[in-house]
Amino acid sequence: FFRGLLGYRTKLKTKKYPVAITVTSRQSPMRAYNNRFFETYLRKFISERKNVDLLEIGCGTGVMHRILNKINFSGNYTGIDERESKHWKTRRSEKSRFICTSIENFETDQTFDLIVSYNAMEHIERDDLMMEKCKKMIKSDGIQIHTVPSFWSLLLYLDHGYRQYYPENIKRIFGEKCEVYRLGGFFTMLVHFVFITIPALSRITLQPRNTVLYRKCVGFSSMLDSLIGHRFHLSYGIIKRIQD
Repeated sequence: FFRGLLGYRTKLKTKKYPVAITVTSRQSPMRAYNNRFFETYLRKFISERKNVDLLEIGCGTGVMHRILNKINFSGNYTGIDERESKHWKTRRSEKSRFICTSIENFETDQTFDLIVSYNAMEHIERDDLMMEKCKKMIKSDGIQIHTVPSFWSLLLYLDHGYRQYYPENIKRIFGEKCEVYRLGGFFTMLVHFVFITIPALSRITLQPRNTVLYRKCVGFSSMLDSLIGHRFHLSYGIIKRIQD
């Protein structure tokens, strides 16, 4: 905890992602922000080129695959995860392959236009080695897009993964020349804490985030966060261009 606080002494240029969100039933604010962030920048990148080869690290059940379908991605998708998901069977196709392996053990001669991870880096013990491997697999004009939980999300999720992220370790892993966006803010954090964290800690059977009230509170709180700047945020969206 104290290491995270001290990590904010490092100066790192970040940008606010000034977008209000809506959530579906049971969706957390962080997931909604991450989805919106990827939709925005994947759509922009994919529209600029044809026949994109994309690698997702830590693909899980296929959240990213659903986002790609939503933005009409027609390139080649490779997803890797050390745990196989039952959802892979229905999503495999000529242009979509899923491989059960870790990034540490993944070997390929292929290079990719786009390498992404969706809140996966905190579950990889040596994220610095992951980034070194990404550098070898990315094309000369390629781009990486990652989302990672912020240090402040520790207050919401408690013990989750190996780490959270703050300016010091973002700068160490990604370098100074990258675009870093702050996703969410104090008010969406507060809604998450009241509707998700407290019920989880108290182990009550009632699920407040299944309610219309929860969805309205998320919408209103994200509108406030889009207008008010502050240092509290749910996650970071990071864009790393190979030329940087």
